[in-house]
Amino acid sequence: MKKIYILALLLMFGHASASQNPKIPSSLEEMIKGSDLILVGHLGKVISTQEFYGYQENAKYLAELDKLSNIPMALIAVDYQIKIDSIIYDRNNIEDIEDGISYRIFQSPSVKNRQARNKEKAIFFLSKTPAKGNNYSIKSPFYRLQMNGVDPVSYSFKGKQVMVERADNKENLSSYEFLDKVVELSSIISEELSN
Repeated sequence: MKKIYILALLLMFGHASASQNPKIPSSLEEMIKGSDLILVGHLGKVISTQEFYGYQENAKYLAELDKLSNIPMALIAVDYQIKIDSIIYDRNNIEDIEDGISYRIFQSPSVKNRQARNKEKAIFFLSKTPAKGNNYSIKSPFYRLQMNGVDPVSYSFKGKQVMVERADNKENLSSYEFLDKVVELSSIISEELSN
């Protein structure tokens, strides 16, 4: 049974291994260029919660295989509404953005009913998921930066808030100054991509 579980995980997620630490991008420019949508907002209500076996074609097969296993194979996909304060960057010029944006996070089955506690204002560097509609996610916890007023931005990892201390924030910019930098650089990159 253990072999089936490992096989299912490989089918679901390929050969990527879970990392102990979040992927930290090398620059703010990398974060912006790697995002489909950048916005400032906060998490709203839970839209849906479902078992998730991946976006690939064999997801239905994995769901059937899961019924035969004593070990849950699915992750829990939780889609939250994002209450948008402002859109900074929109690579794909989303026309139906008024219909809302959903933000997908994944949880293990053991925390199935736990909701994200952090509902403070944040800068979201989002990537479109293969799911239908305006469903987005982040590449790592670093792509959802909490606004902390005059303090630097931070991200949540393993239940703790971690202040951003990296090359792009040498000066220990306040959250507002960091946001200004994101807006300025996003504008430049957007102009470059449209030419």
